[in-house]
Amino acid sequence: MLALLLLLLLLQMLLSGVSAGGMMVETLLCQSPAVASSITAAVDMLGGIASDYAAGPACSTSSAVPFLKLQGTDDPSITYNRQILVDGVNFLSAIEATQQRAKHNGCSAKDAGPQTLEADGKIECTDYCAKAAGKPAAKICGMIGVEHTTDFPHPGFVFEQAWRFFQQAKPVAAKPAAARGVPAQKRAKPAAKPAAAAAAQAKAVAAAASHAQGPLQLKMVYPGEHLQATDTL
Repeated sequence: MLALLLLLLLLQMLLSGVSAGGMMVETLLCQSPAVASSITAAVDMLGGIASDYAAGPACSTSSAVPFLKLQGTDDPSITYNRQILVDGVNFLSAIEATQQRAKHNGCSAKDAGPQTLEADGKIECTDYCAKAAGKPAAKICGMIGVEHTTDFPHPGFVFEQAWRFFQQAKPVAAKPAAARGVPAQKRAKPAAKPAAAAAAQAKAVAAAASHAQGPLQLKMVYPGEHLQATDTL
């Protein structure tokens, strides 16, 4: 079952998904610049990303976004610390997928923080951008001894952890035009006032949906014609 949720909270756009919906979250971060540039933070719960897709052109320019991945350390579907073949497609481990997001956030291997126990020792967490000043988090939390479920050690556990991350996440500051190599005459105007910023955000999300009639349909296609998924927003 695909589960994709967009929440608008105090001018913050929050993106999360469970299982195949978590795969859609990672696909959107790569594939949709309008969505990726509009959201405040993203959480992949029990999802994953194919290794070929993660290394492909769609992900090469993915935006920096505060990111949390929640996965059971004993999940047999998308494994925590090793790659796995799913229907003929090779998926990154949960740890590797998070390390990929850390690279998109501008962090290197030396920026990883120590592994810590959180939620009364129920999860082991590492932020791969912990030592990179000013960079958004790229954090993984492994639910110790848990398989592919949202309800252990108690019902709704992963949603509680996702919401805690959302509450702590801060929007990524936009890069100055000069830092992106934009000529001086084309540089952006000063930051818009809050009301104008909200309108601009709404316009960006509308642009992402402009290709669809009715609900926004987002399709991810991994190598292998048999593995496709479409979600409706």
